[in-house]
Amino acid sequence: MSYILTRAKGRLAGTIVVAICLFAVASGIYAGLHRNNPGFPVSDAPCVAPKVGADIAGCVANFSVHARLSPFGEPALSPSGDTFYAVDQKGDDGMIVPQLVAWRISDGTELWRRTLEGDAWALAMAPKGDKVATWVRDARLPIQILSLSDGKLLAQTEPIDWIRSSVFFNGDGTAILLARHGELFTIKVREGDLAMKLPDPDPYSQKCFLNAVGTGFFGEVTGWDRKLAAILISNDDNLSYLPAQQDSIVTEEKFLDATCEATHLAFLTPPRKWPDAVPRPAVFSPDSKRLAVAYNVPGTDDDYGGLIIEIRDMSLPPYYRDKRSTTLIASFPINGAYPKLTWSLDGHKLAVIYEGRNDQRTQAASPETMQVRIYSIP
Repeated sequence: MSYILTRAKGRLAGTIVVAICLFAVASGIYAGLHRNNPGFPVSDAPCVAPKVGADIAGCVANFSVHARLSPFGEPALSPSGDTFYAVDQKGDDGMIVPQLVAWRISDGTELWRRTLEGDAWALAMAPKGDKVATWVRDARLPIQILSLSDGKLLAQTEPIDWIRSSVFFNGDGTAILLARHGELFTIKVREGDLAMKLPDPDPYSQKCFLNAVGTGFFGEVTGWDRKLAAILISNDDNLSYLPAQQDSIVTEEKFLDATCEATHLAFLTPPRKWPDAVPRPAVFSPDSKRLAVAYNVPGTDDDYGGLIIEIRDMSLPPYYRDKRSTTLIASFPINGAYPKLTWSLDGHKLAVIYEGRNDQRTQAASPETMQVRIYSIP
């Protein structure tokens, strides 16, 4: 059950509170009826090469990589969709030495790896595929711009604190975009400048402490155009802004902080067969029209039950006051845990890197082998 509501600007949250209450009660009843149902074990769907001209969602590639990503790592796909990139966090003697690594998607071959200077967790690919941005969430560190051909540091920002949002290049790759406390900042990339500054904040802009743009890990995320905020319903009180329990209370302040200045709100419940599944990363496509959500399915005996990746159509209604459901485009089961997601620039490929359950059982707590799946999205 999921749908989009329109929020009228300039009003208090009267209509929103009503929507919250109705939706929370409905979700609570649904979850209550299914709470003791453990669902079904998650197994991998096969990956097959797509037929020429086929317009069907499905897995098109699957391979193993020798890498370990940060819990808040974000990988990247090349503009052509034939190369997968990630920051490997492996190290020796307890020292983490970040390395930027590239793999060929067709057969999983590691093409190259380059040691990075300083800390790096996440990546954003420039539209021309000639450079990447690297950064670390929730740390007072600069965003770095690197040449993809040789790893050379081209530019970097001044240290930026509390980046809960993703970083993204603009259409021609001449600037990066990031959201901070509800504001979307544009930083022009000037090669050779190692202290690029953020523009001064708008004193009249609504500030939001929690709002995540592009990629969210904690139950809420707003599209890159900041028009639509997705609220992920969950039975996990620590992650969701709208828990499914009927007796839960969501304050107006917390709700508005999570959705910030979005004019439309989308409420998403867990997959029907797995009502206790917990949403982890939720990632908007570059055009903000699709949302990929990874759900962690509970298992037994402290084991993980697997993952469900849902792709939803988040296109806004044609008229401002229309209501509509968020159509489920595709659902992909994965026998693994700890996923990280990234979209191709055209929004028609999704890459998922995760720890396979076999990897978890045969290695230590921080496995050095992860699995990658590439999905085609119509």
